Amino acid sequence: YDYPKDTAITSSQQAYIKNALDSFEIVMSSDSFASMSIGYPKLIDEGSFIDYLIINELSKNPDAYRISTYMSMDNSSNGGKLHAGPVWDFGIAWNNCNYGNAFSSAGWQFQLSDTTYPTPSWWNRFMYDPNFVNNLYCRWHQLRQGILSNDSLNSYIDSSANALNESESRNFIQWPVLGAYIWPNPQNQIGATYQGEVTDLKNWVTNRIAWMDATIIGQCSALGVK
Repeated sequence: YDYPKDTAITSSQQAYIKNALDSFEIVMSSDSFASMSIGYPKLIDEGSFIDYLIINELSKNPDAYRISTYMSMDNSSNGGKLHAGPVWDFGIAWNNCNYGNAFSSAGWQFQLSDTTYPTPSWWNRFMYDPNFVNNLYCRWHQLRQGILSNDSLNSYIDSSANALNESESRNFIQWPVLGAYIWPNPQNQIGATYQGEVTDLKNWVTNRIAWMDATIIGQCSALGVK
């Protein structure tokens, strides 16, 4: 527990959280999991789950879903719905990891097979609900028209690289790791340069977006994401 802290949380609060999560998992395992009246839409804030999936899939984050994952719940007086997020821990995302297929620009990260830290089955189950798939499609294409457009992302990467341009030279004097292999980097680091790393990132993001554009299919209603 992050809030209330595990040293301060009451037994009734613990029971409330456990019961809510148990109920959600039972519903997700049922044949009626997608029902608007008795399925997961009554229990979760679907938009937060869709946004969580999009950013962690775009970045191919191997720590998402199963390790570095926050979840929160509304107070029962405000509906008591479960929210995914806030997102965090992208240290080995964005093509910075050589395991778990995280270096590939193709494939769903939520389908990563790991018996030690398995991804909750909810995420794969969502993809069997046409409403969730359509809402994911709608939200993805909404974001692709703005903050997640190729131009917007490339501009952000370039502006960030420029802001760090002076300090990066001092950084690599103090810590001469540019060109050295540091676990779990996936790339061949021989002859690496700062600008080369920026270019590699932009190329990987472009390829990742292309895969997601081709893979996220559906229909977008006028109402958009629920």
